[in-house]
Amino acid sequence: MATSNLPYKKETPSIIDLASEDDINFVTHSQNPEDEKFDTVIGELEDLIMDPSFTSLQTDFFSRTYHHFTPDEENKFIYTDIFHQYVSLIESFIEKRLRARLPWFNMHEWVTVLKSRPDTTEGDVFEILTTLGDFNAFKEMILAYREEREGTALDLSDILSVTPSRPSGKQGFGVAGRKLST
Repeated sequence: MATSNLPYKKETPSIIDLASEDDINFVTHSQNPEDEKFDTVIGELEDLIMDPSFTSLQTDFFSRTYHHFTPDEENKFIYTDIFHQYVSLIESFIEKRLRARLPWFNMHEWVTVLKSRPDTTEGDVFEILTTLGDFNAFKEMILAYREEREGTALDLSDILSVTPSRPSGKQGFGVAGRKLST
């Protein structure tokens, strides 16, 4: 560590002093091992829901079951069975993948910890986890899939128009106000 002309003596090096010039890493530490485990699980869940195999699992399930669902207000008995199958499928997929990556992972313990931290439940991971227990959210997802599959989803392309930012035939200005040639 280089000495400096500062009037005080540095007792311990800082993170920046220890990092190489090419790669400055900021290291943060959780308050306790439980926080570190929680953050690790969240990171793995984020990776998992972005994995094509997760998307494929959902799409395959929806393609097999969407035809049972209609946008009617009345819910059929079969909806409940399909919802429970979906929840079981997704939960077992998540748990299997997390246990493969994190051998210490226990779903029941983690759910308990998750429920005790309502202030940290924001983002895509938590949205997916909460929809696992929400029938209405599931029904909306599967109906959206049905609309997309059958081509009945709203087509908003007719209301979208693209216009140039400056009228045609006018010269624009380049760097430092110089006219651009046309």
